[in-house]
Order: sequence, then structure tokens, then C-alpha cells
Amino acid sequence: MIPWWSRLLTLGCVALALAVTSLGVDAQPREPASSAGSTQASLSAVQAYQQGARLADVRSATRDDVEAVRLFRWAADRGNADAQLYLGWMYENGRGIPKDHVEAVRYYRLAARQGLSVAQTNLGFMYETGRGLANNDGEAVRLYRLAVKQGDARAQSHLGWMYANGRGVPRDDVRAVRLYRLAANRGHADAQNRLAFMHAEGRGVPRDDVEAIRLYRLAADQGNAPAQFNLALRHLSGQGVIQDDAQAARLLRLAADQGLAKAQRNLGVLHLEGRGVSKDDVEAVRLFGLAADQGLAAAHDNLGWMYENGRGVAKDHLEALRLFRLAASQGDASGQYKVGYFFEQGLGGLNPDLSAAKDWYQLAARQGHDDAQAALKRLGATW
Repeated sequence: MIPWWSRLLTLGCVALALAVTSLGVDAQPREPASSAGSTQASLSAVQAYQQGARLADVRSATRDDVEAVRLFRWAADRGNADAQLYLGWMYENGRGIPKDHVEAVRYYRLAARQGLSVAQTNLGFMYETGRGLANNDGEAVRLYRLAVKQGDARAQSHLGWMYANGRGVPRDDVRAVRLYRLAANRGHADAQNRLAFMHAEGRGVPRDDVEAIRLYRLAADQGNAPAQFNLALRHLSGQGVIQDDAQAARLLRLAADQGLAKAQRNLGVLHLEGRGVSKDDVEAVRLFGLAADQGLAAAHDNLGWMYENGRGVAKDHLEALRLFRLAASQGDASGQYKVGYFFEQGLGGLNPDLSAAKDWYQLAARQGHDDAQAALKRLGATW
């Protein structure tokens, strides 16, 4: 039997799906199409936007987010759509100003009403995720469609995801693939990753591992963390590629360094086992902790196991139980089993309680957890 803690998490791009909204701040500021024939005041707004964009550029030696926000606000208040868009993004990401999704939505809406496709896409994403306003999939789809009509690749990818998942529209894998392909052919990494998943699963297209790997690599080479993760899983299993733990660990590290929780957790498992990397319990604990801080149930479970067994940290059954409960509360079968085990054995400050143990074992057993099923058989209980 595979040790429970070594079962690597899987992540298809449809499960991932939600990409952080972006502005492409690495790009040079663009002149708004409406600037021709503008008044002197609007030209000054254009200049303020352009100066703000230069100050907000992460590559700039004179980067100053606070001053950039001031300039964006001045230009946005004078109706400059690009400044409204950028100011919304600064609010969304807490750049130069405290993070405020309500304000981000307000400025995205102002820019979207002026027809800016990036703003339409960003506002659609806020509706899709319920950030700064109530979730509204139908409105997200409407905004994505407006941006798609302008050829916006991010909107194509987002709208494809809505079709792939039946969010705001009836599920339609064929249409999702078509939209993903439009964006992927323009080099959009998220769309490449999502299209790869569709090829890997045979959704909307015939199953094709070769094409899936090709697309994962295209996206991974652009630094797309989910694609790096998905490609790492292929190298771990040898499905469609040469089995290579070291290459898998390299890709997981790239994705983990970008904050992808499932990559952090899986890389922790590799360090725990010494697969493709040095065996290092302390590093495993660190990685599990990073993923747990993002709320990943399996990472809470892994970290609980480390505390239970004193691996990389001092043994602490109270902390282990706390972490197992966090995992269990999210429906994690392994966490549910461990809470049951702690009740059965009277660990972590609990009094032995077979009734409570059976309840937790049953929750895990109904999800197919082998150890929980075995425990119930041993206790003469069913599930």
C-alpha cells in the first residue's frame, strides 16, 4: 500500500482554472485610442497615466508605486480609461495602496464602460470569483464575451473555462476547446495549460497525450506555474514522458516558488521521501507549512503527520490534532481518519472515545480510505 502521506496531489487545469487578473505591466504603456483630438486637459491625463505606468513598471530603477497611484488617480478622475484600469489593478493587488477589491471593481467598471477589453476581462473575473461584489457568473460571461469580440486572449481563456465548467453557460467542451485554442495560438500560457488538460482528458477533442505534453511545455516554458505542476506530475508517473524524479522536482520547485500550494505540498512529499531531491524533513515541514498557510487540506494533513511523528519538528500531538482537524473540516479523508485515530487512542489531549472514533472513521471510509475501512472492520462497525 502506498503510504498515505506520499500520495501526490493531482491538478488538472480545469480544476485550477482561476488565473489572477493581470495587466501585463511588463509591456510598454500604450497610447489610448481616444487621445486623438483630445483637449489639453485630456492630453495631460494621458501624460499622467504614462508617467504612472513607467513608475509602476517592476523593471524600473525608479519604481514608485505610491506616486504611480497618485498619477493614476489624477488621470482616472479625468476620464482616462487606461489610468482607471491600472488604478483598479493597483487596488486589487495592494500596490502602492491598501488592497481594496471594492475600489478595484469600481475602477475596472469605469474603464470597462469605455470599452477597454482588459478592464472588461478583469471585471468579469471579479464577478466570477465574487471579489469586491457578489458572485455573478452570468455577468462574468457577458463581460468576457465583450472582450472576446475585441480579440482579448485572456478573455478567450476565461470564457473557455466557463464553458468547460458550466459556469454561467451550459457546459460545452467543444466550445471551450475552441476558445482555449484561439488564446493558446496567440501564446497565452493559461490557455495552453487548459487546452493541454482537455487533450489529456479527451474532453472536446480526442485524447492525445503527445499534444498535451507539447502544450504543457509551451506554457511551462513561459513560467506558468500550473503547467509546470502538471508537467511535473507527468515526469513523476512517466505518462507520455520519460519518468524523471529530478526533472519533476525541478518543475515543482519552479511552481512552488511562485506560490502554487499544490506544488509546495508535492515538493514537500518528494523531500520527505528523497525522490529527485535530498531527503530533508525540515524542508518538507517548511513546504507543507507554506501550502497549509494557503488552506490546502492535504498540506494540513501532511504537517499534522510530521508533528505526530516528530519528523522535522518536535513531536506535538496537540498541534498534530489541530492540523488534522483543519484537514478533516475540509473533507480530507486522511485528516478524518487521523482524527478518528486520535479519538480511539486518546491522543492530543482527547479522552478515548470509540463512538467519536467510529464517526470519523466512517466519514473517511465512505470516501474509500483503506485504513479507515480496516479500522471499522476491526471495531466491528460498518460504513
